[in-house]
Amino acid sequence: MGYEISLAKYEDVEEIANLARQSGELHQEKEPTYFRKCALSNNAEYIKNVIDDEYAEVFKACDENKRIVGYLTLYLHDCSKEFFVYPDFGYIGDLCVDENYRRQGIAQALIAEAEKYLISKNIKSIELDVFTFNNEANNLYEKLGYRNLKYRKRKLL
Repeated sequence: MGYEISLAKYEDVEEIANLARQSGELHQEKEPTYFRKCALSNNAEYIKNVIDDEYAEVFKACDENKRIVGYLTLYLHDCSKEFFVYPDFGYIGDLCVDENYRRQGIAQALIAEAEKYLISKNIKSIELDVFTFNNEANNLYEKLGYRNLKYRKRKLL
């Protein structure tokens, strides 16, 4: 089954916000001291803001019925050119695939499209954060050649 990957538009916001809710619920369940329960309207506002951001893109994956079954947010960043070999980089903020469509290559296709986009902009590095409880995502990223760059620690006071 093939999936079409393209850039999201305003008419996609509600459908993507529903997917974001799936991801948000999982994160809130696994890390309740870190994530708040999020309203659908908050997710929609967030997606609109990413679409509007000139330094960001939202990629969507649609099935044969044009239903959005996954999305990825990509941000363009830069940092000090004096210290870093690749100061311009892409950052994957969110990656979510509908729970009924997982393990079909959709996340991999979204990542490939984001990487292709960055290459077209002559950006040679991409980063992301993944929570330690998310073994599926960790395994996928490692399979695609992503490696640990740093560890972030947290302590509640």
